[in-house]
Amino acid sequence: MSVLKGKVAFVTGGARGIGRCVAGALAADGATVVVADRRVDEVTAGEDGIARVHQADVAVREEISEAVRATAGEYGGIDIVVNNAGMDAARPDTWNQQPEEWSRVIDVNLNGAWWCTSAALPYMIPRGGGRIVFVGSNAARLGGFGVGHSPAYSAAKAALSGLVVALSSQLEQFGIRVNAISSGPTGTTGTPPTEAEREDYLSRFPLGYGGPEPIAAAVRYLVHPSGDWVSGSVMNVSGGEHRGI
Repeated sequence: MSVLKGKVAFVTGGARGIGRCVAGALAADGATVVVADRRVDEVTAGEDGIARVHQADVAVREEISEAVRATAGEYGGIDIVVNNAGMDAARPDTWNQQPEEWSRVIDVNLNGAWWCTSAALPYMIPRGGGRIVFVGSNAARLGGFGVGHSPAYSAAKAALSGLVVALSSQLEQFGIRVNAISSGPTGTTGTPPTEAEREDYLSRFPLGYGGPEPIAAAVRYLVHPSGDWVSGSVMNVSGGEHRGI
């Protein structure tokens, strides 16, 4: 399938998990895929069709901006940005979260997504169109007692929704669509659930843990021609964990 032939896609956090699955799916659709990640030992150019790998921490503006510049310089521009990189520092006594923990979670999940996007836009706008997708989380809408997700993580993912609303309204004039995916637990990222936790989850949500593939499929929908009339949207892809708006 070559529906994305001639398109250049930049995927953060693409060394493993959701990001790796997204990168492989876009490459299979014909895109030239560049991955940026801190863990370059876990991904190699040529694997899963990935064209190039850049070591970059999205929370460090200079690093992710340089990776974007290098990509645009090598391939002549950027058409698709998938802001997938994320992390959490959850703990049961969230009120005792250290300031540096809070800052790191916000920097990776929110600021890093913005550094990447703002660095890419000067190369996307002249192309006359493009797609930006933020991989969010249902943690933006659902709370949980105990470890769960940290307030910093939930706050950052909620902020991405606001960023989508504001940014999409400004970029549609350039043919750029901006959307987000609100994902549920994939069972493959973060701390794996225990068997008891898995059984409890499945008793409440029988569609189960979807793995990274449903998220990659949602990204494909948004960046394919199927997403031409989708802008400013937060797509719920959670296997029933979250329902309604």
